[in-house]
Amino acid sequence: MAPSRYRPPVGVALIALVGVVVSVLGAFWTTSRQLKHEQAKVREQYQHQYLGKLYDRRLATYPALYQTLSGLAKCLRVGASAEDLAAAEREIRCWDNEHAIFVSDSTASLLIKLRSELRDRSTEGDEAELLDMIGGVEKALKRELGVFSREAWREDQ
Repeated sequence: MAPSRYRPPVGVALIALVGVVVSVLGAFWTTSRQLKHEQAKVREQYQHQYLGKLYDRRLATYPALYQTLSGLAKCLRVGASAEDLAAAEREIRCWDNEHAIFVSDSTASLLIKLRSELRDRSTEGDEAELLDMIGGVEKALKRELGVFSREAWREDQ
């Protein structure tokens, strides 16, 4: 009798191979999803810290600009001289030179328009237009600080 060679069935080997491939793919998919989730959490934490620091800097610097704007508006209501307007423009420019990095694009645009108007303005002119511009910048500053945000108040309660 000839020696018999045992050959395992090909089907069993294929089933085992498919099982290994499916397990590897499943592990890869699960791991990649977990990594993406962890990356998103880290990114969100970083953004939260960044925005918190930005908010703190804005809270520390915006009141000085707001005070200048408020004083200018009061001065305009009683009659501002060209020197008053020039002094206010200088104060805003000095503030802007130091703190403009913390201002959003839309607020920066309003500040640029206001400074330009103050530079070009003589004592004559429509104070109402200038007061509207000042009011727009004041509202933008408050919006960036969350003064008008209902959500900020709800979180504290």
